[in-house]
Amino acid sequence: MTNHPSDEQVDRLLGDYFKAQFPKPWPGAPRTDRVQPSVARTADPAARSRWALAASVAVLVGGCWYLSGPFDGGKGRKGVGLEGGSADSKAVLKALAEPKTESKVGMP
Repeated sequence: MTNHPSDEQVDRLLGDYFKAQFPKPWPGAPRTDRVQPSVARTADPAARSRWALAASVAVLVGGCWYLSGPFDGGKGRKGVGLEGGSADSKAVLKALAEPKTESKVGMP
């Protein structure tokens, strides 16, 4: 894009116009009354984050401990496990060994 002298004149005129619209003595910022904090500050500003970290570590360790099963004395839980499964059954193995016949859809 090339700059034409007319573009520079328009920029200068618009800049002068908007600068003239500003108040000459710029008004000061409005004063607000200082509000006292509702919670007293503690001596250690990182105390809340440390408590949150401690709580999250406790939940993590407690969850892992619960899921590993020490609450039942190290014994397996009833209903959870592979005892009595039927994957080694002769009928299941025989059904898997049989050849499958292909059925053609739409053909009698």
